[in-house]
This record gives sequence, C-alpha cells and structure tokens, in this order.
Amino acid sequence: MRLRLTVDPSGAVSDVTVVSGSGLAILDEAAATAVLGWRFLPAIRDGSAVAAELEVPVTFRLEPGRG
Repeated sequence: MRLRLTVDPSGAVSDVTVVSGSGLAILDEAAATAVLGWRFLPAIRDGSAVAAELEVPVTFRLEPGRG
C-alpha cells in the first residue's frame, strides 16, 4: 500500500491519504493511524522548516497466530 503524508514544519504528520490500498479497509486504517505517530525531519526552504508532502510505502507482514 502507499500513503501520502503531509508533514508539518515541526516534523509531525498532519494528514494521511491512502493512495493505493491493501484491499482490506482494516489494514488501511491501521496503517493510516500508525503513521500519524511518525516523526520526520521537516523540509527546509530558504533556511526555514516548511510543510511538505511525500508518499511512503507500507508493507504488512502477517504472521501465524500464537495459540
């Protein structure tokens, strides 16, 4: 899946859009929720931090349940 993120000048993710989903809404929602907690170094323009957009791939690896 691919997500488009908006990163604010502080480096926090302020918006998430699913560009191409996994095919399962629950995984798409989990990925979007997870990336809201990510932090980035902000983009710099003319010496100042600015908001920027980027696309990131997210890969889920499902493992057999432990029981």
